[in-house]
Amino acid sequence: MTDFNQIQNICNQIINNNFGETSLICSDNIVILEKYKNELNKQLIELNEQISITTYWKDEINNLLINIENKKNNLDSNKKIFKPVKSKTKIKSNLTTKLNTNNKISKNNLEIESDDSELDQPNNIELFKQQAKKDLQLLEKIALNKKMQPPKNIEELIEKIDNPNQIAILKRILSDKEYAKIYLNGFIKNNSHSENLIGTVKILGTFNEKKKTRESYEIKILNDSKGMFWCSCADHKFNSTKKNIVCKHICFLICKIGKFYKPEIFINKKLNNDDLKILLDKLSSKDIWNDKNISKIVNSISLTTFKQFLKEIDDCCPICFNDLNTDDKPNLLSCPNCKNYIHSDCAEIWLEEKECCAICKSELWKYYNNLKNDSSKNIII
Repeated sequence: MTDFNQIQNICNQIINNNFGETSLICSDNIVILEKYKNELNKQLIELNEQISITTYWKDEINNLLINIENKKNNLDSNKKIFKPVKSKTKIKSNLTTKLNTNNKISKNNLEIESDDSELDQPNNIELFKQQAKKDLQLLEKIALNKKMQPPKNIEELIEKIDNPNQIAILKRILSDKEYAKIYLNGFIKNNSHSENLIGTVKILGTFNEKKKTRESYEIKILNDSKGMFWCSCADHKFNSTKKNIVCKHICFLICKIGKFYKPEIFINKKLNNDDLKILLDKLSSKDIWNDKNISKIVNSISLTTFKQFLKEIDDCCPICFNDLNTDDKPNLLSCPNCKNYIHSDCAEIWLEEKECCAICKSELWKYYNNLKNDSSKNIII
């Protein structure tokens, strides 16, 4: 290692300017100084490394102190939450509570095991089977009672009907399309001595585009063991027996007018006495004819209007008072309003002075002479 004293002497001489200019560049002195410089650089590097190591450990020690402080704080907080039991009494109390809890758990486990053992016994399994059977029977009874409840509308009635042809007909009268709707057009209650005919209902059916009018039909309400209703439509004529159906016009009368939704009506094709009375009362009331949704009166009249024989011919002419019978039919006219009959010759004599019916005073007779002159004429009234 370079002698520090030697270096110091050389430096002092330079400072005091004791060397000449040539002396300053003496090779020996330069070598000594260079060597010293290198040693100083080496010592400087070592010193820097020591400083770096010292800084690293200083940071590590600080981190360790922070961790120790955090753990100390956690221990302090745990001490506050979990206070140690100091007295023997508290220790005994805690042990007793734990034992009671364990006893309850054991008791519950025993009960569960007991229930399982009961299920394993054949007698108990049989009891459960019997109870399940009773529950099933109860559910079936509830379903049967629901099925036996009478329908409240046409939709519910359809669910009770088994005949697919009848279901299709019932769905038709539910249509909201105007051309498919059915309307009441008139009702004549039979006042004659005929016991078979109760009354005649006039029906307007589907709109005919070619004729530009609705098809008209008649439903006769009969006192007949074979069936209470007869309709002039083709469906009733050809399919009533063949397909065992009730035509849509009779369905309209039963469901829309009578409000009867009994499936047995469509099997027996009859109404009981109470339902028949209800239907006849509705057809005779003004309310049903004021309801434009189910009734439609065609405001036109023709010569055939005065030649409709809807009741039995067994009364007398209101003009000549001669008795009338079926043999007089070719020479008779009927009042469009009251349906009473009159000789055509007597009607002409009457209409020379009057323009109304001789019995009900209906003014529809004022159109008769015009229609008589042109039988194909149709007068809108």
